[in-house]
Amino acid sequence: MARDLLLGEGLDAFSMRTVAASAGMRLGNLQYYFATRDDLLEAVIRAEIANDLTVVEGSLRAESAVRDVSELARQLVENWSSGAGGVYLSLASLAYHSDRFRALNREVYESFYAAIGSLVRRIDPDAALPDVRTRAQLMTSLLDGAALQLHAAVHTKAESDALIERAAALLVAIAADRQSSRSNPAVP
Repeated sequence: MARDLLLGEGLDAFSMRTVAASAGMRLGNLQYYFATRDDLLEAVIRAEIANDLTVVEGSLRAESAVRDVSELARQLVENWSSGAGGVYLSLASLAYHSDRFRALNREVYESFYAAIGSLVRRIDPDAALPDVRTRAQLMTSLLDGAALQLHAAVHTKAESDALIERAAALLVAIAADRQSSRSNPAVP
């Protein structure tokens, strides 16, 4: 219920009183579990990250990590561009002004880097640890950017599918450390 209100009404309209009313409970009862609005927001954000990490971890259990990167990209990007991204945008906004949410933002990204780094390790077991982290950061950046583009600028299913397909191919290339000669002038 709190997540739906955050996504539907936005961060500015998100209040303990509104959540309590929507849940049909007294404000005091809600405050028993979440003393402050920030406590409730943190719980909503943590629940969202747990769901997304479950998707990533599912890819780790699959037979073919390379094949499943495409499905992982599709699931995460579609989830983030269809509403759940609003939870992360709220976190990013809060992180600019609050040490608490800045720390949570770092924690969220570190969790993603670790999970996606494990996927990189399955695809390229010989990769050095610092390189695994860098690739995980690049892959996360690509997923974040693709989701933002789908939400803000891509308007047709064909465009959406093409963007996700290309992003998935790039994710596999990053994970496997394959560089495209088209984008690397150092490659003859």
